[in-house]
Amino acid sequence: MIRLLFLVFLGVSLAAPAQQRSFEPIGGEAGAGVTLPPHDRTLVEDWLESLAQAWNTPRLAPLLAPAFPERQRLLGALEDRVPPDARLRVLSVGPVRVLSESRETGRIVRTLRITVRWAVVGTDADGSPTRRETQQELVVEWLRRVPQ
Repeated sequence: MIRLLFLVFLGVSLAAPAQQRSFEPIGGEAGAGVTLPPHDRTLVEDWLESLAQAWNTPRLAPLLAPAFPERQRLLGALEDRVPPDARLRVLSVGPVRVLSESRETGRIVRTLRITVRWAVVGTDADGSPTRRETQQELVVEWLRRVPQ
């Protein structure tokens, strides 16, 4: 019976459409921060998607703050080491936690910790397709303008 249930769940999970999904791990870290409200989370997911689309293109540089650590090294490495046809895809966005928040006139500044699963897709030197997946935790300072 347990095997049958496992196979049913496996079949359902494989039949699900392969699109961007959110995930929330069980038993996250204690004191890991407050979860971002759903509307704001959607904005962060949209931003991650635009970041992925800009990756490996000249459109990435304006998305990175001038104070981003090793900004020029990252941009140089993408230009020198990554094949021009390589693209970044967001596979899923995990927890989006607010580590700190400050409110100023007309804006909210939040430091977020975001868990993201990415895939880099492209072609090898022999022309065969490649796909490399990774999961990373990003710490992002997010400035949101609010009406006064």
